[in-house]
Amino acid sequence: RCLLLSDQPVLKQVSDLLIQAKHLGAWEGRVWIYRWGDLFACWCSVRYGGRSLFSVLEPLLLQTHWQALAVEEGGTLYQAGEWRLIEELHGISFHLSPYAFLQGHRELSRELWSDLVTWACQKQGSILDLYSGIGVTGTLCAARSRKVTMVEAAPSLTAAAICTLKEHNIEAEVLTGTVEDVLPQLEAHSF
Repeated sequence: RCLLLSDQPVLKQVSDLLIQAKHLGAWEGRVWIYRWGDLFACWCSVRYGGRSLFSVLEPLLLQTHWQALAVEEGGTLYQAGEWRLIEELHGISFHLSPYAFLQGHRELSRELWSDLVTWACQKQGSILDLYSGIGVTGTLCAARSRKVTMVEAAPSLTAAAICTLKEHNIEAEVLTGTVEDVLPQLEAHSF
């Protein structure tokens, strides 16, 4: 169940298919349902049985409003549909990927980022956005003419951040790598 999507038939569509997937045997995993206006996407992360689970969930794409599906199993990503989904925040269109994370409550997330960016931009010096994901915080700060360096380990997320920056002609440095590996390289800089 999900308190934010409890009134949506899409939740029942996913749960019905997951119940049907019990023939896959016991599997552990997490399921995310993304919503963009009237469009939905489903992403599952499982330990094993990913290809079979993907086959079970693929009929979602035949339902009204379903746009994308992805199932990850041990670093392998099975996906279908169109993942070029976009979320607009403070006038910037952020490109999303199956691994992208945004707060589920859209209005609250807008307030959260507004307050965070306002606070960060009042400080002196450069901004270092660690575990930056698709680069929401860093991009919003860079849009205010702040020098920003973003660090994220997932290549699909840094690719989404770079796409957003280029589309809006915003300058920021985006580094792909773990914070533990990249941070020592940045120690010489003043943030």
